[in-house]
Amino acid sequence: MIPTTWACIVSLSLMGAAWAESGSAELSDDSKAFYHKQVEPILEKYCFSCHSMSDGKGEAHLFLDSWEGILRGGISGPALIAGKAKQSLIIQAVHQESAELSMPPKKRLPDQDIATLETWINEYQAYAPPLAANAKLPEVEKFDLEARRDAHWCWQPVQNHQAPSSPNPQYNTNAIDQWIDAKLREHELTPSPKASKRELVRRVSYDLTGLPPTPSEIDSFLTDDTPEALASLIDRFMSKPAFGEKWAQHWLDLMRYAESYGHEFDFSIHNAWKYRDYLIRAFNQDIPYDQLVREHLMGDIIEQPRIDQASGTNESIIGTAGIWLGDQTHSPVDSKGAEALRIDNKIDVVSKTFQSLTIACAKCHDHKFDAISHADYHALYGIFESTRYGLNPTKSPELLESEVQSILKAQKQLNIDINKLGTHPSPPLDPAKSIPASGPQATELALPTPNDDKGWSTDSLPPRSLVVEANEYLAYDSPQGPKLIQSSAAGIDTRKLGLNHELILRSPTFPVKNRYVHVLIDGTESNAYLVLNGFKLIRDPIYGKLVKKLTTKDNKGLHWVTFDLEGTWMHGKRHQDGIHHAYLEFSDSKVLGPALGGLKTQIHQNLRGHFQIYQVLLTNVRQPPSSPSSFLTEHGTKLNTLYHNRQLPVSSLHHVIANQSTQTDTEWMIGSAEGTGKDSPIFLRGNHHSLGQTVQRRYLEAFVGQTPAELDTNESGRRYLTEQILSPDNSLTYRVITNRLWHHLFGHGIVRTVDNFGVLGDEPSHPELLDHLANQFVRDGMSIKTMIRTIMLTETYQQSSVPMNQDAEAKDPTNQWVHRQNRRRLTAEVIRDSMLELTGTMDATLYGPPVDIHLTPFMSGRGKPAQGTIDGKNRRSIYLSVRRNFMSPFLLSFDRPTPVSTVGRRNMTNVPSQALIMMNDPFVHQLSERFATKLLSHGEIQNNQERLNLAFELALGRPIQPLEEEAYLNYLAGHHGSPQERWTAVAHTIFNLKEFIYIP
Repeated sequence: MIPTTWACIVSLSLMGAAWAESGSAELSDDSKAFYHKQVEPILEKYCFSCHSMSDGKGEAHLFLDSWEGILRGGISGPALIAGKAKQSLIIQAVHQESAELSMPPKKRLPDQDIATLETWINEYQAYAPPLAANAKLPEVEKFDLEARRDAHWCWQPVQNHQAPSSPNPQYNTNAIDQWIDAKLREHELTPSPKASKRELVRRVSYDLTGLPPTPSEIDSFLTDDTPEALASLIDRFMSKPAFGEKWAQHWLDLMRYAESYGHEFDFSIHNAWKYRDYLIRAFNQDIPYDQLVREHLMGDIIEQPRIDQASGTNESIIGTAGIWLGDQTHSPVDSKGAEALRIDNKIDVVSKTFQSLTIACAKCHDHKFDAISHADYHALYGIFESTRYGLNPTKSPELLESEVQSILKAQKQLNIDINKLGTHPSPPLDPAKSIPASGPQATELALPTPNDDKGWSTDSLPPRSLVVEANEYLAYDSPQGPKLIQSSAAGIDTRKLGLNHELILRSPTFPVKNRYVHVLIDGTESNAYLVLNGFKLIRDPIYGKLVKKLTTKDNKGLHWVTFDLEGTWMHGKRHQDGIHHAYLEFSDSKVLGPALGGLKTQIHQNLRGHFQIYQVLLTNVRQPPSSPSSFLTEHGTKLNTLYHNRQLPVSSLHHVIANQSTQTDTEWMIGSAEGTGKDSPIFLRGNHHSLGQTVQRRYLEAFVGQTPAELDTNESGRRYLTEQILSPDNSLTYRVITNRLWHHLFGHGIVRTVDNFGVLGDEPSHPELLDHLANQFVRDGMSIKTMIRTIMLTETYQQSSVPMNQDAEAKDPTNQWVHRQNRRRLTAEVIRDSMLELTGTMDATLYGPPVDIHLTPFMSGRGKPAQGTIDGKNRRSIYLSVRRNFMSPFLLSFDRPTPVSTVGRRNMTNVPSQALIMMNDPFVHQLSERFATKLLSHGEIQNNQERLNLAFELALGRPIQPLEEEAYLNYLAGHHGSPQERWTAVAHTIFNLKEFIYIP
């Protein structure tokens, strides 16, 4: 495949070559003299250091010291067009009118030099000397996707390998041990002996629950001599709710989980914590992995969403929140650039999490190392650009559908009963008197009709459900009591479902080619937004005018609202260029709008609102059409008079009201929503204002070729993307997840670069084993718990972390061949949770809103949250607030990753700040005091020897050793202070033992 940029260059070069051939013979001596005397000194001074054959440099593949180099140009195309200076890239660059094409980089050329270059191109035929005899321009390295794909292991299909038999019978019980043993024998290594039962129970407990085993759990395992003892232990720990808390944290790292957007004001992400709770439930329930993937990528459009039986919550739709947890600024100067950054982050997170590929490295050019093209990146970009941020109801879709249909049925019956009266209670309305004509200078954005949604969408039902036709009757329960109205024209009216129904309505996406958007609207306690380039954190000073509030207090009746799209958010680009895109979004009072708490004033959540939409116009005319008639309001008043005089069917109206009032409230969750399907043009050099050929949405060419997905304009392509990722032919998906599980149980993966299976990543140490795990995972129904259990029951997992001998360490210093288990440091959260658990004060409550962290005096700035307690209300670390600008210092010191992108392998450092924080942090001091209180108040312990032994059993999972006991007893006997103070010091020293924060 010829990359798009070079395809353009080839065609332009052929045209230029034809010109050069026909005109070169007529070049005058004046042209040559002008070049050498006037032009060449300028190029020599400013350009040749980066763009010449003589200096051996060709930045961006551009050489300016020969006619051939100028004609071929660089990655943006030929450097000039003879006779057309204004259209020549070199002139555009030196004028520096665009930040994306600005040369030389340090300062602008003098105006006189620019004029000289323009004269050279326009009047002297842009003469430049030809290449020297036998000289050739350096060839641009060809991007050969097929060769790269065929050469690298990760693109090859998963194979079914026959595991080699081991001479050691205990390694022949499962294929994992057989593959490990084969590599050990190949490298003449002896495996370490099995870990002691005390080491195993501690290892299993931490790996599965992130908490230390209790003395009773240790004793139970020590006294169980049955062959099933370890399997039973694993099953017991896996059945604990703490399992989901531990393993959800691993997944949160992949999704760069945070509860705020960061940047200047660190605004909150609405209900982000519900996604964290969703993950805990999913891991505890052992939701199959393919279901987890589907819920993350397309949970809002999944055919059979997963419903939590206890709460009736739509779990699938919550899963879509994962890809929306990235950072975001509230007032980007360039909204299109901000959108490009957000989508780039989504591509990076999805590709690393599910495929362990660095697709985002192809944003500006073909991938430097992997079989991923520049076009691949933009094919995926179109899918995510067609996906909207949504606030989605978590109520069961079946319940929503049932409630809506009962209301619509009652409204229909009301119209039938009124029409049975024989004569209308009032003369039919003339819609033309109410709705003004759009005029020849405007484009009308079509509203839904009873049979066609016209590309509009809502969070929970077809938009056609909200359509009212001219002269249709509606009943609803207002704050002043039941009301009956007759619609004056066809349009959208949310009162059809009652004021209790909460919804969000979105228009199709349209290119911004007009300055103004006029909306004929009425409503109370609701908002209208113009969402420009997917930007939803709408706030002053730049974007405040993109939201219009409709309130009872300022009720204007049916009126025009106007959005003016001529603003600084265009980044110097006028609205006519069509680069920008937008859609309208309308939400009622109970739905927190896209500002996500960012607006200075919020409509009160208890108020019930509605909105009516009758016309949407796109135009360059500032003034909307003439004001609409007030006929609608007047006629509604007449109908209500007839209703109160019992001249209309009372029972039918009350039936409508009864159905509207029985609607249950719903929680709203951030996540994905389908937008208008849009293929993306290639961003040349990653510049979103420099557009190349449009690429149809599809998956990676290495998997699907260049065949585009068969998508219509009403779908983003996420369903297609999900099926490609989960395809049995995908060589990455199941290798990636099983490698992640192996990593968390051994401290390193079979592929150590767990987020990068590409050329710059590590090769698998045991490729056949990785394929075996992938195949076994699929055969076992993609059960994460089953795979974890399978690995834990192997001889390999149960090895001691102490090497058999020093010779083994010399041959395998990084433990690549797994001749022993790895001694692993506990993660930041597990260290903190372990201290809480040992004191007996941990609050084991599951789920709930985040707990504010304790802020040090040095943690200041805008968006500063409320001060939390030192102990975090004794909750597990997974429930502590994760605000991007106010991260816990304790957790950060132990390598809690900052939530920027996917982190499948945390850093595991050993630095002085960790020792200092364990010595001085107020949390450690407070927990040391609690641990001392627990030891001193234990009713069955009478002396310090027993107390010390209990402390070691609790903290380290083993009895105290004689030398340790002697040292501690001497301290306790020789130091002044109360027993509480002395035992607090003892507890503090135990927390500071390396053994306390490492898994054996």
